[in-house]
Amino acid sequence: MKRYVYLLWLSFTGLLFSCSEAEHPSTNNGPGLAIYSNAKIYTANPEQPWAEAMVTKGEQIIFVGSNEQAQGKFSDQESLKFDLQGRLLMPGIIDSHTHPGLVSILSYDDTDGEPMPAGGKHDIVAWLNNYIRNNWWQYVVDSGEWDVKPFLPDGPHKADLDAVSSWRPIILFDSSGHSVWVNSAFLDLVGVDKHTENLSPVSYFVKDEHGELTGWVKEFALIPYIGDSMLPSEEELREKLRQFLNFLVEHGVTTLWDAGNLSFHNEVYSVLADLDKEGLLPLRYEASYHIYSEVQLANAVSELLELRRKYGSDKLRFNSIKIHYDGVLEVKTAALSKPYEDGSGDRGDVIFERDRLADFMAELEKEGIDLHIHAVGDRAVTVALDAKEAIEQKLGKPLDISVTLAHLEYVKPEDIPRFQSLEVTANFTPHWFSADDHVSAAEHNVGHERYQEHMATDYFVKAGANVTLSSDVISGGEVERANPFIGLEMSMTRKEYSDGLGSVKAPADSGLNLASAVDAYTINGAKQLNRDQELGSLRPGKLADFIVLGADIFTMKASDIHKVKPIATVISGELVYGALQ
Repeated sequence: MKRYVYLLWLSFTGLLFSCSEAEHPSTNNGPGLAIYSNAKIYTANPEQPWAEAMVTKGEQIIFVGSNEQAQGKFSDQESLKFDLQGRLLMPGIIDSHTHPGLVSILSYDDTDGEPMPAGGKHDIVAWLNNYIRNNWWQYVVDSGEWDVKPFLPDGPHKADLDAVSSWRPIILFDSSGHSVWVNSAFLDLVGVDKHTENLSPVSYFVKDEHGELTGWVKEFALIPYIGDSMLPSEEELREKLRQFLNFLVEHGVTTLWDAGNLSFHNEVYSVLADLDKEGLLPLRYEASYHIYSEVQLANAVSELLELRRKYGSDKLRFNSIKIHYDGVLEVKTAALSKPYEDGSGDRGDVIFERDRLADFMAELEKEGIDLHIHAVGDRAVTVALDAKEAIEQKLGKPLDISVTLAHLEYVKPEDIPRFQSLEVTANFTPHWFSADDHVSAAEHNVGHERYQEHMATDYFVKAGANVTLSSDVISGGEVERANPFIGLEMSMTRKEYSDGLGSVKAPADSGLNLASAVDAYTINGAKQLNRDQELGSLRPGKLADFIVLGADIFTMKASDIHKVKPIATVISGELVYGALQ
């Protein structure tokens, strides 16, 4: 999760979903045979990377090969025939780390005024005074996003917001997504004072030298105190979930992995389960249970199994747990091996140590539950890898469950080869691969030299790791960046996609080639989810999840890939978006 912000909700164009005539065998009695020919097919299957034709029967692929072979084998059988006229056909996209629930919860309509300036204190206070004048009826002011860097090292102070309003609660979300700035009235509203215990070594209330709260709150420290106050109505939550999921399908996503919903598991998954029962869940949805505090460990497995019992189906699966193991560089909560650059000696932290993590991995192994770990700092990465190595040595065998480390913003060079040797997936979010100002606080905190090795994706590919790519959006204002074709482009160029004229993000030599990027969004994502026997590539026996593009990404300039859009998205052999003829 990168940005915990309240921004404008995007205006989505309603999507018209049409069903294909290709029938699903579980619901229809027809032959369900479909022949896709005269295509340029990228299969993500190293044994047969390219083909011209593909045949599906019901929900499965039964043939991949040449036009001539397909004609010879299937021409005399009743079938639907689609001449793709040279268009590119490829496996459906797997977004292997995103937050549909949080996108739908953390999306508010502030269109009556100008967005908050990203600058320093004086600009924000002036904006806030104007906002309150124009929205005098609003009791609680919640908005964002402010840049952390101008407030470093001590952070913002509640006194500045108290001067704006001493009685109206105010909460402002920063651009890193991992801290908030609140006034005294907000702290009073939620019942927090200087005696309130911190949630974890990573999630805490900042205090001054006298032990008084400053109003800067890091990570998830407020979650136990705000209850369901952030939640929209169930009807609104349902509509925003549908909008976001339809946006993903329109842009070629056929499977997603949900990276967590804070404490709102039931609220989000109950709505998704209803959509599933009504036939309105448009893609495969891999759900998770979200841990952000050590106290959750004891009941995490039983909580996940209960979510599976209540809401699970073939389309809505519960098979993984996500641990928010450290924080982020921008607010100095990511766990580093060497101190931050401000002279404080602070190195950030993890929410619990290696042995406890190793024991939890053993518990998950018994239940066959996969593990996904948020690990930004190099110390968090090392401890997580050490935990997997330790428990495998103790058990005398490799774990069968999938273990993924996400974000990997700063990793020791000697740890990169361990991802391959320990069979740990490395997950990255390529729309962060931009050298723009929103990451300046991170560079400020770790120093220019360390920042030159920030999210060095191709180093992991060259070391043989299973690398996956994802969107990790959590607010309405970021939804556009959930487009995987933006991710494909930025994973290659390592610069902002909108005009392609910005600076290249260091290390400049860690951009992916296109085949590696596509694999990271397809077959590698299936491996992360432990579903590569049925998803992620186009080969006989696998499920017929694929997309057809309106342009060939393999022949165009990398800087143009963000403009590409599928003309059709097919899941289990059924057309769920667009048209094939």
